[in-house]
Amino acid sequence: MDTGAGEARADDGRMPGCRVKALDYLRLIRAPNVLTAVADVAAGYLVWRSILGPRPDIARPGDLIRLCAISALVYSAGVVFNDIADLEEDRLSRPFRPLPSGAIPAGSAWVLGSLLMASALVLAMTVGAMCFYHVLALEMIVLLYDFSVKGVPVLGPLAMGTCRAMNLQLGMAASSYFPWGLMTEWRNEALWLPACYLLYVAAITHLSKMEESAGSGAHLRAAVSAAVLAGSSAMRFAIAGPGPWLAVWLPQDAVMLSLTIRCVVRPSTGGAKLAVMVGVFGMPVWAAGLAMSRGPGFFLPGLALVVATPAAFALGRLLRQREA
Repeated sequence: MDTGAGEARADDGRMPGCRVKALDYLRLIRAPNVLTAVADVAAGYLVWRSILGPRPDIARPGDLIRLCAISALVYSAGVVFNDIADLEEDRLSRPFRPLPSGAIPAGSAWVLGSLLMASALVLAMTVGAMCFYHVLALEMIVLLYDFSVKGVPVLGPLAMGTCRAMNLQLGMAASSYFPWGLMTEWRNEALWLPACYLLYVAAITHLSKMEESAGSGAHLRAAVSAAVLAGSSAMRFAIAGPGPWLAVWLPQDAVMLSLTIRCVVRPSTGGAKLAVMVGVFGMPVWAAGLAMSRGPGFFLPGLALVVATPAAFALGRLLRQREA
């Protein structure tokens, strides 16, 4: 029975419109994917704790909450500006999105994206100067990707991978030991693993172009993505070594590589969309394995990050149901 909804329509005709508008904004900021960005930060925080150990300048749990909020703000701003940059293209190929459909005016999107980025910088200032500069640099690369290099071969995927790797390192930015510790601890394998993550994200970004067209060059695009994914996995294994974290990483690697190889054999937009979706929602799994690789004391916190994957998937499904 839907008596509650009926009463809402009778008592206040504006409420359904308000609900629709809220859903449109959640769709605009890719709300499910925000959870994957937050998982990156938590993993970076755990890695930094493993490096600093008992040193007094280790970030406090309260700092982690602020860092996760900063990540959510920057990610949301990034996808808003991404849709602004793609507005003309989306009017032709994705007219159902909030901006091309007219559900959200472009001017409102500009204001929202700007407020989100400004809020992230203000919050970063409360964490510390180094955090502020790190977030400022991250936002500049996000804007560079959205408005300049997104369509540039090699450079575009690398820029997106850099954004996610820097987002992971954001979890380290509350400590006064950051970023100088990156220099003194450069031999620590935990500081090389973000490079593997950069390659992983770059491969997914490169493959995502097949979501639009699986025509000429699709075989090569998928093959390059598969090769980069395989290289990222091999590099990660060489750095982290064998351990319980492989129980988290290997299944994801196997699924991603099989889906990408299938795109090599039979290129299709549907196959590419499935592979990209698995890759994006699998980012918390990647982060979980990274945290677990720091030792037994990080097994449970690392496994907790895996929860972000089903949570993001469930939220995405809920939003699609609400749209219908």
